[in-house]
Amino acid sequence: MNLPATELSELPLRLEQPDFPARPDHAVLLSATARMVADGSAVTKADITRTLDIARSTANVVVDDLLERGLIERAGNSEASGRGRPGERLVIAPSFGTVLVADIGNRSTRVCVSDLSQQVRAARSLDIGFEDAPDQVLAAVIAALDDALDSSDCDPALVRCVAVGLPASIDIRSLPPVIRRPTNSLWDGFPVTHHLSRHFECPVILENDANLRAIAESRILPAHQLPLIYIKMGTGVGGGIIGREGRLQRGADGAAGEIGHIQVHSALEIRCSCGKYGCLQAIASESALLERIRSRTGENPSATTESNLTERLRSGDLVTAEVMHESALAIGEVVAALVQFHNPARVVLGGALIEANEETLAVVRSIVYRSAHPLATRNLYLGQSLLGRDGALIGGVISAIEHALSPDRISSARPGESKITFTEG
Repeated sequence: MNLPATELSELPLRLEQPDFPARPDHAVLLSATARMVADGSAVTKADITRTLDIARSTANVVVDDLLERGLIERAGNSEASGRGRPGERLVIAPSFGTVLVADIGNRSTRVCVSDLSQQVRAARSLDIGFEDAPDQVLAAVIAALDDALDSSDCDPALVRCVAVGLPASIDIRSLPPVIRRPTNSLWDGFPVTHHLSRHFECPVILENDANLRAIAESRILPAHQLPLIYIKMGTGVGGGIIGREGRLQRGADGAAGEIGHIQVHSALEIRCSCGKYGCLQAIASESALLERIRSRTGENPSATTESNLTERLRSGDLVTAEVMHESALAIGEVVAALVQFHNPARVVLGGALIEANEETLAVVRSIVYRSAHPLATRNLYLGQSLLGRDGALIGGVISAIEHALSPDRISSARPGESKITFTEG
């Protein structure tokens, strides 16, 4: 299904700056400048000079280099500020290339094409997902992205990066990163990046979908609302952590934020799909909710499915509300521990189940504020996602653009060059 290209209305969002040493080299300055132009935070030479605290002559050299590479272009004059003359406005050149994103959910997938200024050019929705075989899913994703590129008149030879979000743990120690111990074993170790990089001939980012949602959520907020913890409730329960400096926290191996496998007291006798007992996911995931509803109502599995679970909540079904309340108590227990340990400024709960039932958020709040230390909660905001279901796609767009505009990638890009040299991993 085609989606309107303007659907991701929150874009553009803030891009993260590259690591900026005391004496940045030319590649870092190229990257920092390109990212500021891409997100609109600095669009004139004066803006760049002031923001990066560099000499005007240095800014001139950097801007001229980016113009020569064809990455930025002049777009008339900016509005005059104060008594000075209006500066020449700079924008990312649409012809420089695009990034592609695939948000692979459990039962459905969404893909989009975006230019490097975060303008989504085309989007598609697919009725296939992580429950299906990986080769079939990736073939459908490639076909949808090819169609989206064609419909938006984007040159497939100028795809700069592909970002893929999946509801699974990503082993970042593996080169290239791969999925480990997923709910669908067919994806375990499957070479996702190889399939996509071979077709599009560009770098591929493989990321947990909750991490992408956390990235997007953090970029729509001012810096003082970090650290942030994003919790996604769906087929599983996952989380993403953004540190105070705005960086995604992956941990040593990529398992940071896997809160679905934290043990909770109310589920100690319930076996999780991971093989252990007492995991939060065993009581708060969609499949766990459905199992308890069926056991209490005696309903046929075909009458109680993931697709109608949110409708049951909205309609006020008593058994569904009761089961959801039990899950909220378990979520609150885990969130209170996370707040006490990490002291975030913001905790975000996302997913269709959260959006369909305000009581869940109220229960979680009451437990957190009652259980965590007052110092850890006095400035805490705990609420729903600002981006909803678009979060993973938006996070993918941001991640792909930042990779395409990283110092290594941008310094090797030249005018007319169809690709940036790529080595997987």
